[in-house]
Amino acid sequence: MTVPCGKLEILSGQDMENHSEHILRNMQAEEYARIFRGRFERICNIDGVVWREVRPLFWRPYFPFFKYKSNEIRIPLHFRLGGFQFCLHDEIQSNSFINYYIFNDVKKYRLETLKGDQRRDVVKCMKYIHVEAMKDPDEFLKISYPVYVSFMQRTQYGVRNDLMILDTYNKWWKSVVQSENILILCAYYNDKLVGVSVLSRVDDVVIIGMTFTHSDYLSFSPAEALFHTARTLASNLESVKYIYAGLRTDNQGVNSFKENRGAVLVQSPSYYHVNPLAQLLLKAFGGKYLKKISGELHSHSM
Repeated sequence: MTVPCGKLEILSGQDMENHSEHILRNMQAEEYARIFRGRFERICNIDGVVWREVRPLFWRPYFPFFKYKSNEIRIPLHFRLGGFQFCLHDEIQSNSFINYYIFNDVKKYRLETLKGDQRRDVVKCMKYIHVEAMKDPDEFLKISYPVYVSFMQRTQYGVRNDLMILDTYNKWWKSVVQSENILILCAYYNDKLVGVSVLSRVDDVVIIGMTFTHSDYLSFSPAEALFHTARTLASNLESVKYIYAGLRTDNQGVNSFKENRGAVLVQSPSYYHVNPLAQLLLKAFGGKYLKKISGELHSHSM
């Protein structure tokens, strides 16, 4: 059941709480990785830790915000051919940082408690945008692809370019829409889909995953409506630690969007190792990627 709030449809009261708990069940890391892995993405499970190859021969845990003790991690030999990195509980052993955004105080999120500018922006977008859960998977595949293409052409975002191919897009999304533990939020201007955001929950962390909006409707702030709905839903979940809103990037516009809406930048202590030969090669190309791995705040996070 939904009730209108302006034109932004959100679940309310006990209905919202029941809906959130039913849809956003806790997933295992391996299940999440299996659903969302890219077409050519390499992942592996080492003693219960799911790793992802984020760059050729460079590995991180699939969830960069998970923290480990150094003696909990077993590093296979083939990781040492290139390199690896993981967040640590103990800062003493760290030699780098992984930078990412989270929303804290999840349970306290309410429209009326937002700061003036934030509240005004949400109220404004509610006049034009309504958000609802994806209902028809087949219809979603048809109407969401143009939105994704518009987003990629506007942002020149370097991740998941493979989904620009319609057949690849449909195959990847079919595994996502079939999952009972994924909530796909759809933002509409009148009856036209103009934005999409994917929500999931792993280890009591709500994850705002892939989010994209149509360039022709940015003035109506569909991303604002999607984030507001995601945070409202999460506020009605039990035992949520925080909302993970993605790694810090070198796109300051994306970073600022999150920061202006109350996201906190976490500079999490981590440990990394890069093969000495690989280090020499990276330095030969200006050391750009070594700076990324180190987590210097002016650089892009992989």
